[in-house]
Amino acid sequence: MIENLTAQTKIILQPIGYGVTKHSIRRAILLDSRSGLPCEFPTLYIYRNLGQKSLNTHLAILRDLAFFLEWTLIKKSRNPDWMSPETRVKNNLIALTKREIDDFSGWCDFTSKELARIRSIDNSRIHSIPSGNLVDISTSNSRLRNLCNYLIWLTEDFIEGLLNIDDDSLVKSEKYKNIIFKSFEKNYKSDKKPAPIYSLDSKQTATFKHAIYSDELFSNTNHGIRDRLIARFLYETGLRSGECLKLKCTDILDNYEIVPGKFIGIIRVKHKPNDSLDPRPKEPASKTLSGDISVSKNLTNDLIKYITNERRLAISMSPKVKEHQYLFVCHSGPTIGEPISQRNLNRVISKLKSLKDFPEWFSPHTLRHTHFNEIANLAYSKGKDVRSILIQRGRWTNTSTMPSRYSQRHIIDQTAELIQERDRILDGE
Repeated sequence: MIENLTAQTKIILQPIGYGVTKHSIRRAILLDSRSGLPCEFPTLYIYRNLGQKSLNTHLAILRDLAFFLEWTLIKKSRNPDWMSPETRVKNNLIALTKREIDDFSGWCDFTSKELARIRSIDNSRIHSIPSGNLVDISTSNSRLRNLCNYLIWLTEDFIEGLLNIDDDSLVKSEKYKNIIFKSFEKNYKSDKKPAPIYSLDSKQTATFKHAIYSDELFSNTNHGIRDRLIARFLYETGLRSGECLKLKCTDILDNYEIVPGKFIGIIRVKHKPNDSLDPRPKEPASKTLSGDISVSKNLTNDLIKYITNERRLAISMSPKVKEHQYLFVCHSGPTIGEPISQRNLNRVISKLKSLKDFPEWFSPHTLRHTHFNEIANLAYSKGKDVRSILIQRGRWTNTSTMPSRYSQRHIIDQTAELIQERDRILDGE
């Protein structure tokens, strides 16, 4: 539920194909909780304009549009003659005025729960003022940006989409879009500084390695073997948790020849959002670019051993699961043999958080940060092109700022060591 908003996101499974080829595609829609009917234009916007984006992106945008629809209900309760943007654009009017955009911007600072509360008590005579908790700047800007894009799409679709559009209508459409864009642009808040790179220090890393290479934390059962392998996999590859969950057995190459007589392991990461073959109701996030990353032969050997033993056993014991390609599976209960979810992976992280001196902020992404900090430090020590190595390993675009952030972390660490050395010299004088 989106904090009790009137419009609610919902994932539906749409069957396609017949016989052995029959499967389902997940689709995100926005439902009006009062009527149970889809909110037509927001849902249409997603599939006409953003069809290639991932399911998680669709859901995030629809949540922001649900927030906007709640705001329109407040406007309507205060003024029964108030017209929705969709109605205005149909009548060749601008979707929202500058003043209305400014007003909506102020509401964007508050939680969805607070907006729903105001809507439930507001009426034409009593205008309540929001007073609940504030959201962070990125959430506020996301709401503004997504609504801006939606209103521009509405304008284009209703005005420029006409078969016999004249020059005056085109000029009016461009004028409206320009007003909308500039009105939203001036309401964006200054973005926060990039989130700090949280990674394990040397002592915590040693504790982590001891945990994943012993039976103290992860038992020598099918569950324990899988969980230990997941933790080790995240640390040794630097993949995001969603990429780990999307990994397929065929993405593992255990005998890749880089030069004659020298073999390494390869993990093939594929960016494939909206995968119709993924049986999970909530598809794991797939974010960065596709690419191959090299890993140790020991890791690929252990992954293949898991595939041929624990994984095969789990699927063979399932009364309902057919063979699938996803690597990590459930090993007990009604979901045995099915691909694991983010919740399963979070349980692995919870076990690791129980380790002595482990930070409260530890998450799957902490292992990714730790991996890239270690890669950056090693590349510097070897005199390698750090940025190129990080871009290939992280599968970022050439314009990404992420490699610079890891390089900056290395510089900060090196500076700290030099300052400590200087203090030791001064203390000795």
